Amino acid sequence: MRRMIIVLAALSVVAAGCGAAVEELTEGAIERGLEASGENGNVEFDIDEEGGEVRVETDEGSMSIGGGEVPDELTIELPDGGEVVSSFVMGSEVAVTLQYPGSDFDELVAFFDDRLADWSRSSSSFESEGEEFRNVMWTNDDGAFAQVNTCFRTDGDGTTNCVAASEPTE
Repeated sequence: MRRMIIVLAALSVVAAGCGAAVEELTEGAIERGLEASGENGNVEFDIDEEGGEVRVETDEGSMSIGGGEVPDELTIELPDGGEVVSSFVMGSEVAVTLQYPGSDFDELVAFFDDRLADWSRSSSSFESEGEEFRNVMWTNDDGAFAQVNTCFRTDGDGTTNCVAASEPTE
C-alpha cells in the first residue's frame, strides 16, 4: 500500500501543473483508486499547486511530499532553519526529510554528534563531477536514525545539505 501511495503521489506532481480542473480530477481519481485497491476506510488526497505539496491521508496515517511540517510524533531533535521536503506518519513509523540551503555540512553533523552521542555513527563520501558528496548517519537499537547528507538542490542549482530522521512510534 505504501508503494502505491508513493507512486500515485509522484505521478500527481506532474498533474499539479495542469490547472485546477485537472487537479480536482486527479485528486478524485487517485482517491477512488486507493480506496478500490483494498484500502479499508477513507483516503484523502490533496494537491496544493501553489505550495507544491502533495498530501495523502488514510486511516493508517499521512504522507506529505514537497512541503509540510515536521510531524509532532517525531521526537528526534532537528536543527533550526530547515525546509521540509517530505514527511510521513504511517502505522508505527514517522519520518521527515529537510533541506538546509546555504548551511554548513559540518555544523549539521556537530548538531547531531552533540545530541546523539550514545547512538552508533557511520559516514561515507564520494566525488562525482568535481563535487564531493558526504553522508553521516546515526542509528540506535530501537530502529531510529538521523542522517545528514549532501543532496541536489530542489531548484536544480547545485547541491545543498539534507537531513533525514525516522523512528518507530510504538
